[in-house]
Amino acid sequence: MTSTIHSLAMILFCCVAGFSATLSAAEVPDKSDVEALVQQLGDEQYSVRQKAAKELKEMGESVAEQLRIFRDDPDPERRMRVRGVLEDIAALRRELKWVDPKHLGERVYYSKTGRSVRLTFRNLTKKPVRIFWIELDGSHRAWRGLLKAGESAVCARSYIGHVWLITDADKKPLGMYSIDIEDPVIAVREQDIKK
Repeated sequence: MTSTIHSLAMILFCCVAGFSATLSAAEVPDKSDVEALVQQLGDEQYSVRQKAAKELKEMGESVAEQLRIFRDDPDPERRMRVRGVLEDIAALRRELKWVDPKHLGERVYYSKTGRSVRLTFRNLTKKPVRIFWIELDGSHRAWRGLLKAGESAVCARSYIGHVWLITDADKKPLGMYSIDIEDPVIAVREQDIKK
């Protein structure tokens, strides 16, 4: 009986180990695939370069180490694009968490003041958005005019503890973001505003 249980346990262990090894191998893209995409970053056709950069960005952190090898590529176009992809991947680590705007007005989402930080906004939606700082008393102050679709902007100084509200062009709340890290990025994404 115990040998049967021991055998079943060994079979289960081997299955789980094999499954997790398969997952780990699938998480890291093949080196030759990454190299092929890097070569495409220097292609004569703009659409090919754009597509390769997009694919590398979507692979994210799993390709960052492989891409660092190409930071000083002799081809200036590839070098510039590799560095841009690496910057985008690093920015993903600094993205603030989206908060449902239904919590707007709750005291916990009033701004507090902490250390000074440099804040970057990225509008990754297909429509313009407005940006508001939620003041210490809970009122809203417009930061700037419309941030166009695909546009980025830098707020030279905000503070850890500040809360920002993103609205559509008609000022309908889309999401809130509370600064809790150094050099944060607020990336407004379609999937967030549709939640």
